[in-house]
Amino acid sequence: RRYRGVGSCPLAVVGMTAALPVDLALSEVEDRFPHDTISGRIFADSVDLAILEAVTDAVDEVEGRMSTDIRVSGTVRSPKLAGRFRVQRGAMDIVSTGTRLRGVNADILFFPDSIHVARLRPVSGEAREARADLSGSWVSFHDPHNPRFDASLHLQNFLAIRLRRLAELELSGSLRLSGTKLGSQLRGGLQIDRGALYLQDRPQKQLVNP
Repeated sequence: RRYRGVGSCPLAVVGMTAALPVDLALSEVEDRFPHDTISGRIFADSVDLAILEAVTDAVDEVEGRMSTDIRVSGTVRSPKLAGRFRVQRGAMDIVSTGTRLRGVNADILFFPDSIHVARLRPVSGEAREARADLSGSWVSFHDPHNPRFDASLHLQNFLAIRLRRLAELELSGSLRLSGTKLGSQLRGGLQIDRGALYLQDRPQKQLVNP
């Protein structure tokens, strides 16, 4: 038996089709998802990026547009993706760091055995060249048990954290993490262009003589 479905959000901005094998027998079976092929598609055209606020509390005040067309194939245990995900002129507050990313432009390519970040460049901070760049990073699932990856991060006057009760830091530099799940190497360095640490006042203890 195969389940086929078509779905979309109420405003019909994101669409999804899917077909996957499911054993719907009422009796107990060894495997509800037989090792059979699946197929599907996720698509959206210039959707309001604010939809992210409906699925996560990690971001707030989201702006921008996103587009995607990703096809799913393979099996339930080993799905394969092929397509593209784009973000244009994105902006959002990152709750955990107290910062706001703006000018977010992303172009991420999905292949059956890998994911490539063709472009990912957010801006954070007041400096003219305050930005981060993850473009060129990739991960390969040719060996699903030991994925290979090469991720490069370049920062320039990037406001990485702004928490009034903790710290405010602007960073510059480059980091590169490459290798496999079982063995990787981190190279590079970062410098603090501007920073502040906020220490909370602690109440003084009163010593009472017995």
